Amino acid sequence: STENTTTYYYRQGSEQSNACDFEVVLTEEYVKGLTANDRTLTLTYSAKVTSDISGDGITGKNEAWTTYRETTIPGEETKVYAAYFAIKKVIAGTDTLLPGAKFRLYSDATGTTEVYLTHT
Repeated sequence: STENTTTYYYRQGSEQSNACDFEVVLTEEYVKGLTANDRTLTLTYSAKVTSDISGDGITGKNEAWTTYRETTIPGEETKVYAAYFAIKKVIAGTDTLLPGAKFRLYSDATGTTEVYLTHT
């Protein structure tokens, strides 16, 4: 599908002009309206890592690049990972689930940087 706005549109699937999952195209009117002070464009997107990202179902890559006129500026390739795990809190020495248990996950050993998880 193609979504149009006043300043850009994006294409997916067979509508793309190159081998990417989607592309964002700035409209000619938008580009003509830019001034010398308009030097930064920020594009933010999110993606869901799925189990079919690679043969092992865990690792994959994401890459982005910029093409302006006939010049392509490569971006960095980023490794992505899909992981699935279940956590349960039990009463010590038993398999009895602890009712109402809540968990927090931290990315550092000191427990200062919390990682927020989503369930899909």
